[in-house]
Amino acid sequence: MEENTSNGSNENENNESESKKVVSKDEASASKDNKKKNKAEKKGPGFFDRHKAEFKKIKWPSRQELFKETVVVIVISLAVGIMIYAMDKVLQYGFALL
Repeated sequence: MEENTSNGSNENENNESESKKVVSKDEASASKDNKKKNKAEKKGPGFFDRHKAEFKKIKWPSRQELFKETVVVIVISLAVGIMIYAMDKVLQYGFALL
């Protein structure tokens, strides 16, 4: 009798494990969808949401500050241009003497 009960219990265990292995296609696709959702949740906000948040952190200059900085850039650019022109003329004159 002991053999029958142990065989019966083994058969039940085998049947249960086989039934656990069999999964319908709907359940498999549902589990894949859940995995995709979990990955999306782990990533956090989307690309554009993150950039939008970063743009909110920017301190934009006032019109007055922008005007002053623009004038400084133009003046420095002209000064560097004049210096390069002057150096070019001096070097041309020096090479002409050789």
